[in-house]
Amino acid sequence: MLVLTTQRIRRLSIASSVVAILAASSADALDWQFAPRIELGGVYNDNYLMSTGVIPEREVSGGRGALALDVTARGQLTETRFVPEIRATYFPDDKDLDSTDKYVRFSWGRKGERSQINFPVYWSDQTIVEAETPAANTPDPILGNPSNVIGANRILAGNNRQAALTVDPNALFDLTERTRLDVRADYADVDYDNNVPGNSVDYRNAGGSLGVDFDLTPTSTLNVRGTYAQYDPDGAGFGSDGYGVEVTWRVSATERDQFYVMAGGQRTQFDEDDVVATAEADEETTFRAGIGAERQWTVTRMFVDAMYGVDPSATGSVVARSQLNFRLSRDFSQRTTGRVGVLLLSDEPVNDDISSVASREYASGLVGLDVRLSRQFSLAFEYTYTWEDYDDQLGNASSNAVVISLVYEPGRRN
Repeated sequence: MLVLTTQRIRRLSIASSVVAILAASSADALDWQFAPRIELGGVYNDNYLMSTGVIPEREVSGGRGALALDVTARGQLTETRFVPEIRATYFPDDKDLDSTDKYVRFSWGRKGERSQINFPVYWSDQTIVEAETPAANTPDPILGNPSNVIGANRILAGNNRQAALTVDPNALFDLTERTRLDVRADYADVDYDNNVPGNSVDYRNAGGSLGVDFDLTPTSTLNVRGTYAQYDPDGAGFGSDGYGVEVTWRVSATERDQFYVMAGGQRTQFDEDDVVATAEADEETTFRAGIGAERQWTVTRMFVDAMYGVDPSATGSVVARSQLNFRLSRDFSQRTTGRVGVLLLSDEPVNDDISSVASREYASGLVGLDVRLSRQFSLAFEYTYTWEDYDDQLGNASSNAVVISLVYEPGRRN
């Protein structure tokens, strides 16, 4: 008898989505590209588990490797991308912290004369350390659309793992020459091997939005949309439903030259059976805001996005989250590229009287340098500083990490 575990259902859902969408796009004459990437190197971290000192800090050093295959199929109207990746660490003196993490990124897009459809899927099965220490180095960030699976919770056990699946389809349909119907949906399913109340709680978050785009000028649009989100944690969590309205002004000179400002509000209604017994109300109104820009010059690329709103979390409740994501890269020469990135997060309870969630501050900064040795080989250097603080514990935690890797890309063309 076949037992459909949560992870098997996830894999089946991803596989079925890939097959269905690839079949739908098979009518196009596809241009296939394959870009494998192999990375081998070393890693050092002076506080791998982000301990505050109550639990002894774990200083680790060892090997690190990654293997990825970027498959892209482009047609006349469609583009399909599939990127499976495996990352592993080996610590000779701390073998209990060795890990093998798996990731899959999939996206399908179709751009017709009067419609545009995108179907992105992301799946990961990773150690708790990778899940809870995010940095400003995730691939392909999107302005105004941060990930709704953000970690940075406390690492209470180094051998815990997180499995996450996100699906975020969206579509635009022309209504007139200057207006479009904007339809979006999003779904997240997050599971932990070991659930810890208030810190690592399985949850599902499903929602979407319906709105209209208005062209103000050839390069600027105004978007007005209504939003809905349902947060469903396992165990003794605080389930909720959120209803909101957002207005966004966006300027898009090119795909890599954009600016936006967003403002709105959300009414969060908590499940009556879950709220704290002494709570005077079971709902709260929170404003939403965002501002960001993306710009690419000849040798410099910049991305900055700041947002505030109500987001899901693994604490067992939605939280009021502020976040800033900044990245800057510059080509110093044809062979050398420098990178800096900053990720700032601040989580607060939506309402202290309703859901008892600890406040959290988190910061991560990185500096990187890529040196191309030849067309196929390069050296990558990266230093990351991470800091976090909770209001319900003594002290804070910080770590310094250094990664040096040799990268081999046999399919690279330039």
